[in-house]
Amino acid sequence: MYIKEHKLGEIPQAFLVVILLKTQNNYSIKNKRKFTMVDHLTAKEYKIAVIGSTGVGKSSLCMQFTRNRFEEAYEPTIEDYYRKQVTFEGEQIIFDIIDTAGEEGNLTNLNGLIRQAVGYLLVYDITRRQSYSEAKEFRDRVLYVKNAISVPMVLVGNKADMEEKREISFEEATKDAADWSCSFFEVSAKTKTNLESAFAECAKSIKRSQNKRQRDGGQKCCLLL
Repeated sequence: MYIKEHKLGEIPQAFLVVILLKTQNNYSIKNKRKFTMVDHLTAKEYKIAVIGSTGVGKSSLCMQFTRNRFEEAYEPTIEDYYRKQVTFEGEQIIFDIIDTAGEEGNLTNLNGLIRQAVGYLLVYDITRRQSYSEAKEFRDRVLYVKNAISVPMVLVGNKADMEEKREISFEEATKDAADWSCSFFEVSAKTKTNLESAFAECAKSIKRSQNKRQRDGGQKCCLLL
């Protein structure tokens, strides 16, 4: 194909405008990708394990929070992992979420998942008293595995949309959460009620714990005699 050569002054003005716009658009797209990648690489990660009895809705909570999807009859048989990047207190963070579904009775695997995490959503079903009793046992296991008297944790009562079948009162769970020095939310994986608040509060608890550890570490000193 023959291409006619032009001096700069001879190139039609409209053609120059098209070239300039294409150049600007390409630059903007490249920089948007660059900034997105930089945000992702510099984002702080918060590894959170979602723990509780079979059937309390752990996987439904994870999928609704990270994928905006709710499945009524979802029955996972093994643990799963989810990630979500959000803006939290003015900075980009990544929720790295461990769904412990399917490992409730396998203590070896469950202990390994607990060790991976630094924060915990302790989930029970407000319509099942047994799930609440077992949540207390899961809490004790977390403290045992982490060899700690407290960890960043949020008590979560799922299925708040099923008020008519409630077996655990809001007041009872509030009192226990206060005794455990952790926050408490009643949520619904189905309607997303308080779901983001529960994860955000867990991130705040992790951040407070990390800041306290840094302050305590900075206060250590050596006494020379």
